[in-house]
Amino acid sequence: MSNYLQFSISLTDSLQSDILVARLTAMGFLGFEETDYYLHAYVEEQEFRSEEFESLLLEQNLQVSTKTISSTNWNAEWEKNFQPVILGKYCAIRAGFHQPILSVEHEIVITPKMSFGTGHHATTCLMIGAMSGLDFEGKRVLDFGTGTGVLSILAEKSGSSDVLAIDSDSNCVENARENISENHCRRIEVFKTDTLAETGSFDVILANLNRNTLLENMGEIRQHLTPEGVLLMSGLLAEDVQEVSEVASKKGLIVVTVELSDNWACIEMKKASEKESEL
Repeated sequence: MSNYLQFSISLTDSLQSDILVARLTAMGFLGFEETDYYLHAYVEEQEFRSEEFESLLLEQNLQVSTKTISSTNWNAEWEKNFQPVILGKYCAIRAGFHQPILSVEHEIVITPKMSFGTGHHATTCLMIGAMSGLDFEGKRVLDFGTGTGVLSILAEKSGSSDVLAIDSDSNCVENARENISENHCRRIEVFKTDTLAETGSFDVILANLNRNTLLENMGEIRQHLTPEGVLLMSGLLAEDVQEVSEVASKKGLIVVTVELSDNWACIEMKKASEKESEL
């Protein structure tokens, strides 16, 4: 198991934090923790792109300190601060050492390690909120960029017939499998890949990624969506919505709804009909 680098970046406001999380996620950073004055960002040591990071520091005039965290100490770090997340009556996310939460429809137990998706970040909350309005019963689901596997687990608990969870990071794949087992899920398949090739067609595609990855894969995502399918995507800042919507339109997708929270966005899309494509 490799070590991780923790970068503590001085903040001036919450908007700056949102922008940094989006930019750093695109660079391969896997975890974030925000305090009143700092954004703590974590990246696997061997995956750290020093030139891109240094360029960002210069561009944003950022002050940063660094320390190395061994993988064996990571669980202790998050356990000190991890609190349950309760999202209305639909879903609650907790760690194994918390007491059960019985007041919700779906309870999920997550050990995040270095994977993204504990429910604390606005993008995960937005995705879960959007999922609460969908009918998953008997649907085939793709979780593109699964992280901890939390959205896949929720999809199965909501009635999906089968779920395919993919991620390009081997640590995320391992962590997702552990969490899926912990939640006694039986209809989720997980594997490591950064492409949708040969994955099949899906009634629902969940993509909580980042702007660049979503833009690069928009056409392929559409190809793997059934005619009546639903696409939910997040990992986007509010300022990204227009560009993403325009690219999606060119690829044959149309926006159904946009939800915003803390300057982050979640977009629900569907395939454009022949008539809609001609407009």
